[in-house]
Parts: sequence; C-alpha cells; structure tokens
Amino acid sequence: KFTHRAISSTFGGGVHKDQPIASTIEALERGEVTAESFELVCARLDGRLYSINNRRLFVLREFQKHISEVVQVRERIPKQLCPFTAKFMGACDTTNLGESVELR
Repeated sequence: KFTHRAISSTFGGGVHKDQPIASTIEALERGEVTAESFELVCARLDGRLYSINNRRLFVLREFQKHISEVVQVRERIPKQLCPFTAKFMGACDTTNLGESVELR
C-alpha cells in the first residue's frame, strides 16, 4: 500500500536519483533492470503493509500491468521502528488506505 496520496514523477534519491518514473518502468520492460533489484521498506498498520518507497511501489505496480508473471520484490520490515516510525508517520498522508497514488 502507498503512504502518500501523491508522488513526484522523478526519483529523489537512491540508484534512480533524478530519473523519471516512466524511464524506470521502460527499463524494467526492456529487462535492463529487474524487479528483484527493488526493495520496499514497509510498516504493518491495521493488518496491511504500507511502503515508504512510494515511487518504487508505483513503478512496480505499473510494470505488473504489462507482464503476466507475478512481480516478486524484497520487502523489509524494520524491527526497530523508532526512526522509521517517525518517517512513516510523517510521510503517511494517503486518503484511500494506500490503494492508489497520483503523480504530481
């Protein structure tokens, strides 16, 4: 599930820093990047998993629409949540239980 109600159309950090989301989806479709190389850091809330990696999750969901196999990714749920919880709670502004996200 998404934690944001809207996300930027470019990555802000990490391996894909400053890359448009669309080009990352295209790289997945061409096989230049694998879904397995993505990791989603998640928190469990009310029985649902929410990712703080909203752009990654968006890319993977869009990629899933174009292939028949189930997209497999690594998820990490930190055991010590103090700094993570603060980031999660500060970032979580979803208005639809994380079902979708809009591009800004």
